[in-house]
Amino acid sequence: YMVGMSLLRAFEANSTAFTDGQLTIPESGNGIPDFLDEALYSLKAWEQLQEDDGGVRTGAESYRHPYGFNFADLDPLPYWTYAKDAIHTARVAGLFAQAARLVAPYSQTKADELRGRAIKAYDYAVANGVSETTDGPMFWAASELYRLTADAKYKLKFDATWVANDVGGRGPS
Repeated sequence: YMVGMSLLRAFEANSTAFTDGQLTIPESGNGIPDFLDEALYSLKAWEQLQEDDGGVRTGAESYRHPYGFNFADLDPLPYWTYAKDAIHTARVAGLFAQAARLVAPYSQTKADELRGRAIKAYDYAVANGVSETTDGPMFWAASELYRLTADAKYKLKFDATWVANDVGGRGPS
């Protein structure tokens, strides 16, 4: 998730610096800035690893690195996925929510899809033990979902997370 998070943050920091067709990638010409397309591409694995209940598996693996000379469809290695993890799912909820918000001006269809995925991931994480004491992932998920949806339940969760992790006596914002 770190690649996607870094790309989304860079895009958000200066979105006007990026245009469609700037990188000459296969997605060029789709109306979405190429840099944002690359960020969305990095989310595809997490989209594929999200289950119907919203939980996200933590990755895929094999017993060795790919040989490097095969196309993916010819790769002879067996692969498997790791189990779902609630904390990882909370992180991915934040990732999907931020991506949905950033892509909305360019593709409402993709934004709606990512919004739905973010909400399902958040709901799974909360239902499976991610609470206010899980500071980073819950801060990110709740804050990005609040920015995306303006639903007060996400602000309440953010504030509760802030209070639960108030090490320096800063209090809620």
